[in-house]
Amino acid sequence: MRQRISEAELGAIGRDLQLQVLERILPELRQRQQEVAAVFVVHGEENHGQRHFAQLLHDWEGWEDEDEICHLFQPDWPEDPEHLALWVCELLGHSVTLAEAMDCLVAILATRLTERNVVVVFQSPGKAPDRWDQFSSVFWRPLQQRLGRAVSCKARGRLHWFVVAQEPCQLAAADLDWDSAQPIPLPELQPLRQSDVDEWLKRRQPKLNGKTIRYEQRAQISKAVTHKDGIPDGAPLSVFERLQNQGNWEF
Repeated sequence: MRQRISEAELGAIGRDLQLQVLERILPELRQRQQEVAAVFVVHGEENHGQRHFAQLLHDWEGWEDEDEICHLFQPDWPEDPEHLALWVCELLGHSVTLAEAMDCLVAILATRLTERNVVVVFQSPGKAPDRWDQFSSVFWRPLQQRLGRAVSCKARGRLHWFVVAQEPCQLAAADLDWDSAQPIPLPELQPLRQSDVDEWLKRRQPKLNGKTIRYEQRAQISKAVTHKDGIPDGAPLSVFERLQNQGNWEF
């Protein structure tokens, strides 16, 4: 039976820039005692590996062992703040009514953040025309402000929330003066290059069909999976499928 490459492994290919931004901001968030939550936007053209990068975030080795990593999820009404709060409460193991959802979510998170980080990966902001304004102004900002008041400045944990969008995000890109009251877009997911695959193979050193991949073969594979009929084609889903078709992978 062919051993396939996991979605988290594929999600790491060519995404060093996104992870570098994340690795810069997370320690800065911990130093801001009055800010206990931040939301990041994973975004790019449709089918540019968002699902795979979301799985990488879920499984990321950068989280601490005690961090609470919530399962990837997609609520029925992602544009509605109350239903979104209700869904997260259920995700965290609490059954509440719609009317009390936001109050309960603040209380649940305030308790969890005392001892550990909580990571939520939210698969889509929905399709409503005002989806970003609804999420940012009506859901996130009130939640972030209330958590800032409810969580002790001595709390060990922070809330790391990720929104995955199948479109380029129109919000301002993260810079050195980022604001946790607003969604923080990570760098846009781009098509994959031959060098991205080559670097991933070099770093991960997998075996293919039971054999170690040497330098020459690594270059051949990297070129083959990022080209179609000799023409560059770095569409992530196409690159992923070509990699899978190379044979049996071992990590």
